[in-house]
Amino acid sequence: MIMQNTPFEGAGGPSGEEPPLAALKKIRNLAINDTVGGRAARNILRWLWASNGGIEMRVLDAEHRAALLEIIAWWSAPVYSHAPLSIVINGINAAWPLEECPMCRRRIFEKG
Repeated sequence: MIMQNTPFEGAGGPSGEEPPLAALKKIRNLAINDTVGGRAARNILRWLWASNGGIEMRVLDAEHRAALLEIIAWWSAPVYSHAPLSIVINGINAAWPLEECPMCRRRIFEKG
């Protein structure tokens, strides 16, 4: 679906793919509302736009980007256990202690 007269037209990514206009419009309409869903949408969009998390996804190859998006999709739904993600994060922290990882943010990786 192509929206006419929008700032999104011709804003394809490095691979030439057109942006998901319908999804952007839907999330924008949610994000401007003063609701729990609106707050969630604002926070996620800001994470993609301004934080290292969203930008870092751009440097991944297609296989690893797809894997990360699969993890995000899994995490965004109700999960039975946080253990699988905790195990991975603990392994990352063991390999890259926070003191040696200048890009890490303590509030994300700290236990507790």
